[in-house]
Amino acid sequence: MKAARTITRREEQLLKRLYPGMNPEITEVGEREFDLHFKGHKVSGWLPLGFIRQLVPWTSFDVAFMTDYPEMAAEGDWSGVRDSSEEKIWAIFNKYAPEIIGE
Repeated sequence: MKAARTITRREEQLLKRLYPGMNPEITEVGEREFDLHFKGHKVSGWLPLGFIRQLVPWTSFDVAFMTDYPEMAAEGDWSGVRDSSEEKIWAIFNKYAPEIIGE
């Protein structure tokens, strides 16, 4: 059985940046960096989606058209991003994370 990986410093820093003052419980850790599911007081989620919602201009046409539901996202409907495939969400995350996180 493969041992679960530990949370990286960059993951911790991003969680603190997105949810200051919250000490979220990590509920699931994926194999790739930033693939974390968490829950905390009044918030739970998946780290890539939290990043996109809070730090990426997800209603812009550039981002909206990377989703499975570009019209919804461009009109400000978060479900257009949230309900997109993991592949599309990771593509958005990977495009913006290096610039925003400082990779």
